[in-house]
Amino acid sequence: MAISGKVNTMDSQGQVQVKAFGKVLVFGGYAILEEGNIGLVVNVDKGTEVTVRDNPEGRFSAAIPQYDLHTSGSFEEGKLVLDQGDTRLSFLVNAVTYARQYLEAQHVPFRDVGIITRNDAELIGSKGKKTGLGSSASSTVAIVAAILKFHGVDDRDVVYKISCYSHHLTQDRFGSNYDVYAACYGSHFFTGSKMKLDEHFMRCISAGWNISRDSYTWPEELLPVLVFTGHVASTRHLVEKVLQYRKKHRKDYEALMSEYNGIDIKLREAFIGHDLDLIPGLLERSWEKRRELGERSGANIEPQSFTELMQEMKAHGALAAGLVGAGGGDSILALCRDKQEQDKLIAFAKRKRYLVLENLNVIDSGYVFLE
Repeated sequence: MAISGKVNTMDSQGQVQVKAFGKVLVFGGYAILEEGNIGLVVNVDKGTEVTVRDNPEGRFSAAIPQYDLHTSGSFEEGKLVLDQGDTRLSFLVNAVTYARQYLEAQHVPFRDVGIITRNDAELIGSKGKKTGLGSSASSTVAIVAAILKFHGVDDRDVVYKISCYSHHLTQDRFGSNYDVYAACYGSHFFTGSKMKLDEHFMRCISAGWNISRDSYTWPEELLPVLVFTGHVASTRHLVEKVLQYRKKHRKDYEALMSEYNGIDIKLREAFIGHDLDLIPGLLERSWEKRRELGERSGANIEPQSFTELMQEMKAHGALAAGLVGAGGGDSILALCRDKQEQDKLIAFAKRKRYLVLENLNVIDSGYVFLE
């Protein structure tokens, strides 16, 4: 089944480089569980770079030099099978597999290519631990975009669809794909929706998708500081706990989520208006409601040690501080009003021996092609 797209096989070249950016889920970490609830995700200027080039060896190859991973592979019944299996390559395998299936449906011959991927240090933290900035989504999007561009296809909506399908499948159909959307289109307010992807890949890609963007530009006056906790959170485990609570205590859950989303609605308006007087307090209230959800459900959304750390951060320059995304660990987002307070906070975190992701800025950009 072929679908219309921007296909020009004459655009292919010897090498294509793509960078897809990481993200920070500022608020609404559990809003995505319910349709209509809202949240805010912003991009950062660190992410994943992917290079695709012709492979003179005449077969597919992949390399992640940061992890000392170098392997080759072939396609069996349409799926990429690597000579060296490694769970760290699962997102790459599916991204390549479905990008290739799309090209075949467009009657574009798939060339023997070599892929090299590299994550910026801010995404992998210390000792290779993920910092919670969406490296799986940025990697998936960058790989799909680079492969398609290398074969003469430049269509951001198609990249998004393929990446959604691939990323969702790799995560055992878990997740909302707001991070994939951010990697494709940039910072935005998202609305919770049920992810229902057709089992048949090309039928799914060919279907009508309501791709709309409620974009957002971060206020320059609000200076972020991201601090890696050193603890990698399991979003799946936390969400499963919350869903169990929803099943057993539906009325209490719905009442709490209504209060939670009510705060987030006010937050959205404060962010749109760049109201720096309201944003910190509303963020704290949203994060407190998220912590309450964790306490009721038995999900360790905000471990006590991090609560205490964030209180200390607020005594050392932060207007507000909270765990990013679904919580549990990963990184803390703190907000400062000026450079002096930001420097004070960074110095405090370093004295506490935490990794500060200080070479990182909030941006509004989907993936880009590099020269």
